[in-house]
Amino acid sequence: MIRKIVLGLTALFVLSCQNKGNELPPKPPKNACGCTLTDEEMITKLPITAKRDSIVVCKVGTISVPGSNLGTMNWLEYLQSEYNGGEGEIYDCVINQPFKSLYPSRILKYKDKKLVLDYRFPMDVYDAYNKAWVDLEIPMYRQTIYAKNNRIYYSTVVVKFDIPQQKKAAFAAADEAYQQESQRPNHYMISGVVKKLFTAALNGDKVSKTRFENFTKDFEAYYKEHDDSYKIYQQYRKLYDDYNQYLAQGGKVTYYDLSVFPYFKNLTDNGKSYL
Repeated sequence: MIRKIVLGLTALFVLSCQNKGNELPPKPPKNACGCTLTDEEMITKLPITAKRDSIVVCKVGTISVPGSNLGTMNWLEYLQSEYNGGEGEIYDCVINQPFKSLYPSRILKYKDKKLVLDYRFPMDVYDAYNKAWVDLEIPMYRQTIYAKNNRIYYSTVVVKFDIPQQKKAAFAAADEAYQQESQRPNHYMISGVVKKLFTAALNGDKVSKTRFENFTKDFEAYYKEHDDSYKIYQQYRKLYDDYNQYLAQGGKVTYYDLSVFPYFKNLTDNGKSYL
């Protein structure tokens, strides 16, 4: 799993006064990077602004990561480190509006005067050594926030997907999951099977590709009555189609380094292969 972090921020409190039983008007919030935010919002959000061709991070406070040798960092230093998480909602101080992320789970980094967002999705990856599926979040799309002439700009979202490598053991396990789900009357594991077929299909297994592409037809009666499950399939189908379009346009297949996850690092460190 991605390393968890502990935020080293000091809580701020606003004291209110009363005059003849009525509260006084609240103090105006402090100005930060050209936008008006309260003390609390400076902690809970990630305010940014533009200075010429650079994104400027305005978030107050510091952060430390237990177990690292980096000590106490400001937020710019943290966003340039190997760690991530806890930054808060991005707030554009140039237009005084929050930035709405396309997808909820992300890795956010500061690089070359820009903010880079890698959007992550849950994937099932098969560990052939332990004969078990492992649920991970893998980056699949990328968006860049950059500055030009003191304005903030947002790039289009592009495919940035290094797939987790899988081989025959995973293909066989995906086949087994599909066969079991076909016999199961209530289909309570159906979305898990979608994820397994998705992983195997991306790695070129022809049987899994056919089943994934025809999945809503194979389970048509179920999906007619379970819209939430259908929406989950549609999410993975969009990822699948976007990735195949990326390949059709000349993109190359690259594999994700699973050693960033302690589970897989422990396997490889002990000379065991998950493939």
